[in-house]
Amino acid sequence: DVFDGRWFWIASKNHCNHSIIACNETVESLSSHISMKPSLIGTWAFASSPGALQQIYAPAQSRPPQRLVSNIFTEKYFQLEELEDKETATTEIFLNPDETVTLGKTDGPLHTKGRGIWRYHPKSKSFEMKLRRTFDSGKKSSKGDFHVSQMGAEAERMGEFAYEVERRFVGDVTEVGGTLAVSGSIHLVDETLGDEKVGFFNMIDTRKN
Repeated sequence: DVFDGRWFWIASKNHCNHSIIACNETVESLSSHISMKPSLIGTWAFASSPGALQQIYAPAQSRPPQRLVSNIFTEKYFQLEELEDKETATTEIFLNPDETVTLGKTDGPLHTKGRGIWRYHPKSKSFEMKLRRTFDSGKKSSKGDFHVSQMGAEAERMGEFAYEVERRFVGDVTEVGGTLAVSGSIHLVDETLGDEKVGFFNMIDTRKN
């Protein structure tokens, strides 16, 4: 038997016994040893080395606890109006409690993927949001117009491909009659060019349930 005459380290889910025990005959004798120690009863494991036990019970890579917020923006639908390069687009967005953004219908360029994050600063009554959208070159918008990326004709000559656009929205918050609104500027997020203002936006609370 592969267990006969070998020494083992033993550990339970909530307890680790750092003494070495012997398995003189079969694995059943190891079970008998555990049953005589109430602290080891439950989920347990044994291995031929402490390093192997450490791998068995190594905690999963810790993740920061999910941040959930509750403020005047949480779980609300907004109509996002964007003005950039003399082009306008309106997109429905939803602000989730974990400070992510869900993108809905748009009358602008149709993105194939979209995600975002948001943050409200109550002291300064300011709002920040980042949206990252993936487009296919030459894809039509819901208005029937062709959307051409900022790469222009050069991109069109390269054929159809997907590209990603990230924008940062920074604005001031106003509230009239319980209806929220945000007005501010749109910024290009680029590793080389840095933060550059490229347009303006408005966000209006649509009170959709």
